[in-house]
Amino acid sequence: MLKVSISNAESVSSDIFRAKLNPSQVRFLGETSNSIGETSIIYLGDKSFDYDSRTKMISFDPQIVNLLNIGNTEDVLILIKPEKKLNSNITLPTPELNKPGDNKFLYSLPRDIKELGIHLLSEVRKHFNGDLKYYPKSGKFVESPNNFWTVRIQNRDKSLRITVRGIPSYFNGIQKLILKDDMAGYSSFKINSDLQIDEAIKIIFQSANK
Repeated sequence: MLKVSISNAESVSSDIFRAKLNPSQVRFLGETSNSIGETSIIYLGDKSFDYDSRTKMISFDPQIVNLLNIGNTEDVLILIKPEKKLNSNITLPTPELNKPGDNKFLYSLPRDIKELGIHLLSEVRKHFNGDLKYYPKSGKFVESPNNFWTVRIQNRDKSLRITVRGIPSYFNGIQKLILKDDMAGYSSFKINSDLQIDEAIKIIFQSANK
């Protein structure tokens, strides 16, 4: 059986490896429309692979590869299991090939707000089975097919800027977050802490029902 072997693969945890591959080499492993940021993402699920900790060589059947993103550097993340526990409350959603926008958002998150973004999207997907669509010109990830909320990663102040359908006076029971007028018929607010997630979800839920 043909196998792909990648040398100098560092084990970050039991289910994540870091390696180096030229983006052109990554493209040989599969197809994806996602090409954003620095890091390429290779997802093997819970399928069979071999890892030699002495030689730092990881090997796998190329037919089991799901290529989630092609970055613009040699940095590569290899994900093994379908879930990565971040803490007792937050779980990284299983990457889904039919949700390319969600995947792009998750792997575009900078380290400082990665858990915040993962937590937000995990909670949204408990209620709404959509997919985020990325618009490079505005930098927004827009819910589709029903555009009732958007999110934009704010690298400068390490926050997530969310817009929702509905003017500020429409939303009830909001105490921690400040809603501001945005484009016609929409409001916006920012979150930068897990403590704001519950109220952010309340706002998004009210927006979906407007």
